[in-house]
This record gives sequence, C-alpha cells and structure tokens, in this order.
Amino acid sequence: MSGAARVEVKGLREFQRDMRRASKDVAKEFTKTMVELGAPIAADARSRADRYGSAVSNKIRPRVKGASLFLESRARSKGIRPDFGALVMGQALIPAVEGHADEVVDGFSKAVDELWN
Repeated sequence: MSGAARVEVKGLREFQRDMRRASKDVAKEFTKTMVELGAPIAADARSRADRYGSAVSNKIRPRVKGASLFLESRARSKGIRPDFGALVMGQALIPAVEGHADEVVDGFSKAVDELWN
C-alpha cells in the first residue's frame, strides 16, 4: 500500500486564508476542536499498532497545522527495519484514517459552522 489516505475539502484554501485572518481565540478553539476530532482516529491507530509494541503505539498523536489534521508517529525503528515507517503507516495509520473519514468530514463541518455562525 503506497500513498496516504486523504480527505479533500472544497474551498479549503479560502478557509485557511480566513483562519489566518481570524482572531487568535477562534484559531485556538478550532485547533482544539480538530485535535478532539483526531483523538478517536489516533486511538484506533494506536490499537492497530500495538502489535509492534507500546513504544510505537504510545507515540501516535493527532496534530493540526493550519486547517489540516494529521496523525503523527514519532516512533523510531532503531535501524532494525528500514521500512518500519512505511509498515506502521500501511498497517495502522492509513487504515485508521480511512475508517474514520466520514466522522472527520462531519466533525469538520460542525466545527466550521459553530465557529463562524
């Protein structure tokens, strides 16, 4: 499995521009909401990555940059397996994102509606 799972949002660039112009409080609230949206996805990814040890699964976290939500794994392979990052991505991160794509889209829509209305 190559590539990454994506959820595309129409009008994302305009939204990102508006977020940059918004007050810091609105941006902080949006970031907090996006991290909360990513928490169940990260939990699912951690449970899928448990077979590689707790050193891997405990390092998976949701992150927000701008209007983008993504999962990050800071686990290191210690040189034993050069394809370790791709393995964790293919076996844990991508399936978790694909399994929760509808929830993210719905949650994103609700978050935008609550913040701008």
